Amino acid sequence: MKLHSFLFSVLLIVFGLQSSNLFLINGVYSALSMVGLAVVLILLFSTSPTCFFSFLKTKYVSFILFLIILQTIILLAILGLGGRNLLSYSRDVFMCWIFVLLGYTYAFNNVNLYKFFKLNVWIVCLAALSIIIFVAGGFRIQELYFSIPKNQFGPYFVQSILLTFYLLIPTKNNPIVKKNILFYFLMIPCILVLLVMRTRTAMLGLALLFIIFIFYYTSNVKSKMTYLFIAIIAIMLSIETIYNAFFLNFDTSSADSVTAGRTDVYMEALKVIDRYPLTGRLFTNIEITQNSISE
Repeated sequence: MKLHSFLFSVLLIVFGLQSSNLFLINGVYSALSMVGLAVVLILLFSTSPTCFFSFLKTKYVSFILFLIILQTIILLAILGLGGRNLLSYSRDVFMCWIFVLLGYTYAFNNVNLYKFFKLNVWIVCLAALSIIIFVAGGFRIQELYFSIPKNQFGPYFVQSILLTFYLLIPTKNNPIVKKNILFYFLMIPCILVLLVMRTRTAMLGLALLFIIFIFYYTSNVKSKMTYLFIAIIAIMLSIETIYNAFFLNFDTSSADSVTAGRTDVYMEALKVIDRYPLTGRLFTNIEITQNSISE
């Protein structure tokens, strides 16, 4: 189990380094990917056959795997008929379930699990700081987006914030909260980097989860009022920063501008679905843009 714990720690560090934006140099980033893949394979081949088949026999898992295989067959058929190579979608979903399998197999006790959570929060916090310092040049909301794939990186920082909340909220499994007060401060870089990268969807998702946390998971009225007060004060003090993070280079009078050109494209996509309900335009390789299918 110590070896498995070490390997999981290596995985967390590799993912953190890849997301820090310090190692996006092609060779280094690719090398980190190979290290991560090698660790995943070692863990996978170390899986007990009993646990593996027990995992597969779970009805929910069997259904999801059936859908993944069906999706792969359809994508292979599309590729064989001259369509685009979209197999990466199946690969990504399959990799997610590989990690679910590893979590199911190596059911660590609460002590080890909290250690992984804490390690992950620290690593992600450092990754966020690296982006703020070395990419953004400080906490500045800029009109142009960075080269960082913000829609892929944003959820990574959001999950760290959620893990931090989990470490701070007293439960039956985690009654000791005072020792984790430092993690309040570790959330700050993760929140700031979302503003710097201007990951609007991630910020909206985080806000929604915070509202659900206050009104659904917080039963104590005093705690609810405290969280609401903190949230209102934080918004009032940073309203201009939040506004710029969402709308700095957008025309707020135009829905299409605010949605980064998605509104018109979605309307065109609906026309494609209406005219080609079975195949869409998979075999034309034509990018859908405004008026792209007008006759």
